[in-house]
Amino acid sequence: MAFKRVWVDHVFRGGSLVFWELRSDVDLPRPYTFTAEWGHATNGTWTPVSTEPVVDGYFAVDPEGRLVAKRLDTYYRVKLVAADSTTAYSNPVRADGGLPARDWLIARELVRKEYLYLMKGSNGERGCLLKRRIWGPVCPSCTDNDTAAVAAPRCTTCWGTGITGGYHAPVEFWLAATPRNQKVAIDTSRGTVGDTVVRGRGVAYPYPLTGDLWVSADRDRRWRIGGVNEAAAVRGVPIAVEMELALLPASSLLYDLPLEDCGDEGSSQTHTPSCAPVTATPYADADDAVVAAADDPPSTAVVDFDW
Repeated sequence: MAFKRVWVDHVFRGGSLVFWELRSDVDLPRPYTFTAEWGHATNGTWTPVSTEPVVDGYFAVDPEGRLVAKRLDTYYRVKLVAADSTTAYSNPVRADGGLPARDWLIARELVRKEYLYLMKGSNGERGCLLKRRIWGPVCPSCTDNDTAAVAAPRCTTCWGTGITGGYHAPVEFWLAATPRNQKVAIDTSRGTVGDTVVRGRGVAYPYPLTGDLWVSADRDRRWRIGGVNEAAAVRGVPIAVEMELALLPASSLLYDLPLEDCGDEGSSQTHTPSCAPVTATPYADADDAVVAAADDPPSTAVVDFDW
């Protein structure tokens, strides 16, 4: 079995986000081509969600609204094809995360409220999330052959991660941050340091993890994500997360990491091209009045945010 796990986030706006993670001992020739497939039964017919496969990525977007409140029978699986045509499949997973219909609708409404605050509130900021690679070929330039420890943290092959490539391509990620704090600590490699630290909140899709990067779309400031906690969930399905972010110093090698532009079209930034949005048609598959358009919020708030 090549896949460690596959999971689906279907409370996201529109269609589904299908994520996957490979086992660390997978040693097939690269590149890897992934295709997310859907079906109505685990042993039925499987259909690709898109004609464009994902190369060396970690998620795929199904823009179709296949899951509706009265039909919770959609499944997904992921197909992996290595460079030598070796093929592997993941186990099928349910699209709704096992939520009953009512809870699923509640979760979608909570996600809508989170986005409403982030995109229309004064605190939200558009940026890009760069997921740190946790599987893939070990960096041939800087890792120890015996321990796989990173011997050269300023390596531009793995960008200090130990995995070739370092980070996945950026995806759009909105964030609301608290006022900055200065955290003074002793770092064994840098001595006494005063890092700029903020607390941020965002929707849990994609789910950020410690070691990932968040980049401001407007100012290209780069932040390393520290601890991550779930801020809201419905029966164990995460809705929103809170995280600690530390601003990288200007001397950090990660400012040399070539990025696809996180800014709007016409931005003065020199990076190319725009980071991949992961939104689909807003609530295209919802047939219940509880899911309203984000531009027409109800007069009575459903969620009170405690920042």
